[in-house]
Amino acid sequence: FYLMLSGSLPFETIYPKVLMSNHANDNPVPLAERGVPVIFSHIVAKLMKKNPDERYQSACCLLHDLQELSDRYDDCGDYPEFELGRTGRLGRFCLPSKIYGRGAETHLLREAFSRVRDGRRSKEVVIVTGVSGVGKSA
Repeated sequence: FYLMLSGSLPFETIYPKVLMSNHANDNPVPLAERGVPVIFSHIVAKLMKKNPDERYQSACCLLHDLQELSDRYDDCGDYPEFELGRTGRLGRFCLPSKIYGRGAETHLLREAFSRVRDGRRSKEVVIVTGVSGVGKSA
């Protein structure tokens, strides 16, 4: 999308190691600074986030935002900004990718979610306990 909207690559170099380093560590120039409407800049930035948990979680979520953008454009003739990724986690149970050493606990959470999602239970309560700093809110 970056190339399509700006006419240039997010990182331009002929050196493969530099290119890999740029992609891993740097953020490209925001598309808004290259004359692209701000909302498109935000969408592409979300697609290019370094942390997978901050990206769109599926193509359907991206499509939803693009459809909402189209609908809003039809209503007002401009590209208004709105909160991106609102539907990103509906119907899915997503744990952050940076949970370490909690395999058994995450398995229990996923199983509880599956029981409710699959209709084996109508509701279920899971209580997470522990002293402060152990990662309950991760």
